[in-house]
Amino acid sequence: MALCGCGFKPSSAASSPVDSAPLIVDVAIDASGPDPCAGTLLCLTFEPDPLPEMLPNGGSAPVSAMLTAITRGQGITGGDAEMSSASQIFVPSVPQLSGVFALDYWVRIDQAPEANDRVGMIDSAVGGGFSSFYYNYTTTPELRCTINGYDLYVYVAPFSGWTHVACSCDAPILTIYVNGLVVASQDQQCAGAATVDPYGIQVGADNVSGAGYTDNILMGALDDVRLYNAPLTAEQVCKLAGTC
Repeated sequence: MALCGCGFKPSSAASSPVDSAPLIVDVAIDASGPDPCAGTLLCLTFEPDPLPEMLPNGGSAPVSAMLTAITRGQGITGGDAEMSSASQIFVPSVPQLSGVFALDYWVRIDQAPEANDRVGMIDSAVGGGFSSFYYNYTTTPELRCTINGYDLYVYVAPFSGWTHVACSCDAPILTIYVNGLVVASQDQQCAGAATVDPYGIQVGADNVSGAGYTDNILMGALDDVRLYNAPLTAEQVCKLAGTC
């Protein structure tokens, strides 16, 4: 079986030229049906220029992302989503987005969060969901991830330029990767597949469930935001990050 990287990946670091072919990484999952990318539930690549208000999902779930005040810039793999304080990327909740074991994304942080605050990268964390946040609670930034379990957090160097982040639940072990390398891994942190929040998924912001608004919006850009229905291996993450 194959798990489609969905999008394009440079062969080395973020400053490298963009490849011209989609990445396919090997993985033992049940990708039933004719779609070789069935393991990728959500894939947002921000390629159209200009970006539409409804961005089709490149993964298997029948859903589109609703874009508000998003402009297209030059990302790590082509187009990206440039965000400001008025921006919103919202993915409605559909049953086919449940069953999440892993997520990954590229991010460029142009403005760090205020002291004792955070920015959301992807958030659908109510009731066994998933999320990833970048915190500024101390003098050292902190990266946190949740996939149907407890928050796993790790202190990281300030993100500079484009940075690849991945979180994977191989229950009960949750692992966080930055630029293809393991930065945190903890037993008894995740209980298996995560479900999607009834209030949907916020990308680049905090999903304030039920309140009808978002906060902790990313001031920067995102690219290749993906959700998977199987855990990612270290080798797969390395390939997605373009570091091997």
